[in-house]
Amino acid sequence: MIKGRFGAILAAFLVLASALPAAAEGGPEAALIAAVNAERAGAGLATLVPEARLACAARAHARDLAASGRFSHAGSNGGDLTERLAAAGYPYAMAAENLALAGAEAAEVVALWRASPGHARNMRAAGARAAGAARERSTDGRYLWVLVVGAERAKTAGFKPFSGKCAGNRG
Repeated sequence: MIKGRFGAILAAFLVLASALPAAAEGGPEAALIAAVNAERAGAGLATLVPEARLACAARAHARDLAASGRFSHAGSNGGDLTERLAAAGYPYAMAAENLALAGAEAAEVVALWRASPGHARNMRAAGARAAGAARERSTDGRYLWVLVVGAERAKTAGFKPFSGKCAGNRG
């Protein structure tokens, strides 16, 4: 067993390398989750599994921001991550959201987040178990990225089952 910094770097590389074919098949969103998982592996954290309801929340927010020309954790209707997760039917024990206005490559986005303490903390949230991501073109032609990480809690009254389709919610 390889230990120390080299071992962590090797583990991150192996996670990323094993995810590349899947990321290519799943597009930029899968590539972003693979890059985040490589970052997490380097920190000795569990891999996040892709989650459709988190992807739905991320996609709804990315589309809203792209359409409105805004860049904020608040949606155009004032809604926040909590409301987006409820609309997607995801009862969470923990959740966090990262945004980026950057280039087309997932690795560039993760590098930006790594350099920001708050974004790095969200990517490396030890309690996170799943992730959803979205990428849309902003009004100025750059890419708008949204990552939502979370851990589900037991389903409770008031949360509808996920239909497999994203609601047309904005914000």
